[in-house]
Amino acid sequence: MKSYAVLLTLCFLIFCSCTREITNLHYDADLKKKACSPSSFLRTSGRSIVNEQGESVRLAGCNAGSWLLIEPWMINADGQPDIETEKDLWDVVGSRFGEQVKLDLIRTHRTSFFTREDVQRMADIGMNCLRIPIGWRAISDPHYGGDLSYLDDCIRWCREFGVYAIIDLHGAPGAQSSNSVIVGERALNELWKEESYRDATVSWWTHIAARYKDESIVAGYDLLNEAMDASMGDLVTFYDRLYKAVRQADPRHMLVVEDGLHGIYRLPHPDQMGWTNVVYSFHYYPQ
Repeated sequence: MKSYAVLLTLCFLIFCSCTREITNLHYDADLKKKACSPSSFLRTSGRSIVNEQGESVRLAGCNAGSWLLIEPWMINADGQPDIETEKDLWDVVGSRFGEQVKLDLIRTHRTSFFTREDVQRMADIGMNCLRIPIGWRAISDPHYGGDLSYLDDCIRWCREFGVYAIIDLHGAPGAQSSNSVIVGERALNELWKEESYRDATVSWWTHIAARYKDESIVAGYDLLNEAMDASMGDLVTFYDRLYKAVRQADPRHMLVVEDGLHGIYRLPHPDQMGWTNVVYSFHYYPQ
């Protein structure tokens, strides 16, 4: 059977603000048991996501928003002079109090804003999936506290409590969008203008895929969040490059391909691209 699926991503994954859905999940013990076996890799089967026993799995959860990429509006830091993005925030701290204080505050934020107890609470109310939005600097740039141990810790917590993790590149090198807030730094979507940034993004994902290729609690990799300023042609071409690079490092995990807010119907059929075990995703914002 062809391996692809369509994931309808509402408000950055499954219904995280809907009390009724969370209440239902709380009492659906059989669903939780099936979906959360840490020993079971997930894969696509037709239009479904299944575990290694071939049982259908419905992923329902939320984001660790503003943890490894701060969107200032989420923490009531928007509207401040000179602070539009996470990088602005840390740059202001560094300019006023020095680099060491900046790095200490970054470390304090990342070790306290989202913790093991949060993953435990997710599991307790029936959530079985955590999407982890990441700015590339958070794990790769030492000048902004880059450290993979934060993601390692989160994957370990997810494994402990049976919550699948989706690793999401929310802010790519050079920025995939001119929406500076969501990519973490003032940006002019340079990812689409400079080959060096695309090379860096491929390298970033290759490193991540090689590191977590044997982690069954990782549901998959969300390759690029809301790349709305790329043309659909450029976006699909780059997705194909990322697909091939990640598959060389990790042939097993699902890959999440977003529509870049262009419309999911504009993505090519996976068979046309030779893609397997992919999940198509769109973000729906009610007006």
